[in-house]
Amino acid sequence: MSATDLFEKLSSDSLIAPYVEIALRKEVAADQLIIPLPNHASKTDFLFHPSSHCYGDIRQLYYMLHPGYRDQLVERKRAGMDYLSLIQGTIMHCVIQTKLKEDGWITDDHIEVPMFSEEHHGTGHLDVLFPSNPIAGKDIPVDIKTASPENYSRMYSPSWSYRAQLNCYMDWGGWDEGVILVIEAGRPFRMKEFRVQRDELILHQIYSKWKKVREYIERDEIPPICQVKESVCKIESTTYKNCSARQVCAIHNEQTK
Repeated sequence: MSATDLFEKLSSDSLIAPYVEIALRKEVAADQLIIPLPNHASKTDFLFHPSSHCYGDIRQLYYMLHPGYRDQLVERKRAGMDYLSLIQGTIMHCVIQTKLKEDGWITDDHIEVPMFSEEHHGTGHLDVLFPSNPIAGKDIPVDIKTASPENYSRMYSPSWSYRAQLNCYMDWGGWDEGVILVIEAGRPFRMKEFRVQRDELILHQIYSKWKKVREYIERDEIPPICQVKESVCKIESTTYKNCSARQVCAIHNEQTK
């Protein structure tokens, strides 16, 4: 990469993508690149995980975290291609983390950083913490996402769930700004980043919902039926058929009386 190209990358408005692009342009010895596959247990801790618990209705989260129902949930069946997509995303995460580490920008302590909130009963792992980012002049938490070429081309802003997950980590880590780095999962493997500011409204929406879920669990009281757009969930709906709590949900008694 020429000095001019390097300067142009680093003088852009992006905080993370320039360093990733520079790192990935360097030669990679396949036999020296070890891809660890992280396995963060989340089925027995009875805590909220921003990666999967920011969205969803109160009743759905109730069944997902209630100790009396969790073991009875039925996960959606995945096709072989779903697993290939999951593995591809994991590998791309690991390659980016490894190359940033090789360039000296991060260490092992900045990769898959454990996050925890005792107040909100939440836990998770931050993909990357870029310490003392030269462009921002401060630590920047980074959440890495992969997207198919079609979805990548249509993505002009991060989804609410993406922003919600990163906002939780920013809140728990005391950061006011973070980056969602999106990688195209296919050639030419483009990347784009979205700078995310801490959003108190999003945090209130998440935490108030989690609080209600905990209260229902403490009372062992089933919450109201899930809302689906302007109606409620119905047994014959696609939402119900894809719900992991469909076999234990009280909707059976509520809609068959």
